[in-house]
Amino acid sequence: MNKIKKAILAILLIITIPISVFFALYLFHVMVYLKPEPLKIQIINEDIKDHNLRIEVIYEAKKIFNESFNIKSNDKIFTGEISKKEGEYIIIATLDNKIREEFTAKVGFSYSSVDIFIVNKSDSVRIEIYQKVY
Repeated sequence: MNKIKKAILAILLIITIPISVFFALYLFHVMVYLKPEPLKIQIINEDIKDHNLRIEVIYEAKKIFNESFNIKSNDKIFTGEISKKEGEYIIIATLDNKIREEFTAKVGFSYSSVDIFIVNKSDSVRIEIYQKVY
């Protein structure tokens, strides 16, 4: 009976040690090599008219980004990197000083850039905001 217990213990060790090593290496890889994508915003004007779009980004109750963009019809503009810190960001987009949309974006391992679309549907211009999630 003692030999059976030793054999079972040996089998358990043979199974659990590689699994433990794998998870330790995986966690090390995630913590050291994988960093969250930085917050970036892409603006796409799908309307037939040119527009002015002001973007404000708020992180931890502080305004960290505040810029206005003149964007031509069917054009795209990229803001570049705004922040690399993980967390939630409030994005406020104001179109032509009239239309305002607010969006909460997240920066983390499975989140990426934010897209802001200026669209004209049924002769009504509006803002649509989306975030890519992987």
